[in-house]
Amino acid sequence: MKKFLAVIFVLLAALVGGASWLIFTASGNATIKNYLETKLNAELPVPVQITQFSISPMQIEMLIGKDSRIDVHGAFDIWKQTMDLQYDIDIKNLANLKPLTQQDLRGPFATHGTIKGDKKKLLIEGVSDVAGSDTKYQVELRDFEPFLVTADIKKAQLAKILYMVMQPHYADGVIDAKVRLTDLKNLDGTVDAWVREGRTDAKVMKEMFGMDKGLITFTLTDHTKLSGGLVVSDAHLASNVADVQVKGAKYNIKTKHLDAHYNVKIDDLAKLKFLTKQQLRGHIATKGHAVGDEKRLVIEGTTDLAGSKSTYHVELAHYQPQLVQADIKKAQLGKLLYMLDQPHYADALIDSHIKLTSLAPLS
Repeated sequence: MKKFLAVIFVLLAALVGGASWLIFTASGNATIKNYLETKLNAELPVPVQITQFSISPMQIEMLIGKDSRIDVHGAFDIWKQTMDLQYDIDIKNLANLKPLTQQDLRGPFATHGTIKGDKKKLLIEGVSDVAGSDTKYQVELRDFEPFLVTADIKKAQLAKILYMVMQPHYADGVIDAKVRLTDLKNLDGTVDAWVREGRTDAKVMKEMFGMDKGLITFTLTDHTKLSGGLVVSDAHLASNVADVQVKGAKYNIKTKHLDAHYNVKIDDLAKLKFLTKQQLRGHIATKGHAVGDEKRLVIEGTTDLAGSKSTYHVELAHYQPQLVQADIKKAQLGKLLYMLDQPHYADALIDSHIKLTSLAPLS
């Protein structure tokens, strides 16, 4: 029995001594560093170089790819699994990390903050200047699993976001947003966003869509609720050419099914000449309901075109019109002539039924 206890004591001493050597000595840390660097380079599609590594106190500096750096340092108790760390992430160009992110992104990204707590509850708090913003965020982990995520984004620049996601410079604007995700696994939470000082880039819009010069200024407010893959949004887009409201729009992320009610008002059709290429006057309003998915989307609504009480039905396949039907009742000829910028030749009431089964060619 004494010999058996002696063997157990020696084994425990060896394990503790070995662990202490790995954790608390420079040579032991170097061994872990080499192992981690080899492991990371075997698993990741971009090269990784660990330039500094120590466990107690913690100091880890890594170079990912050509110019992306991660620095983590501070107090770490490996036995209690508690930590009080600071981190600094500096990515010069997101495009260089595409093999890792699997996303078409570009431009710089930087953030820094703190990591405090233990396995049961870990709190990450940080700040970032992503898209020129003043962003603060907080991530709470339970058993190292994300539990709660909040973010407060102020003065993000729309043009920089478009650049980051590799889109043309359609517009400029300032974005504020508040994000609160209470369940990342089921994607539950809320997102509130505001866009102000919005304005389109006339040069880009002409190059991309052939639009004549015309500046669209706009603001946008949006409240979105996320619940188990279902996105429910209320949005209001106010611009110098139209006012658009969407109420209770439901979008299923998994099935890509949309169900939305809309209300559009245009007070002065003359402002749309750069879009319509026609000289129009007067106002028009429409409201309706859109339901379906990418394969088949049905839009049904009503409009006051030329003072009428008209209805329409549009079917789209892969977002291309396949069928257009309209019933126009009691449209006023005088208002229609005015809308088309024609003299007031006559007055009359117009009823019409329209059915287009093909738009290209027109049938």
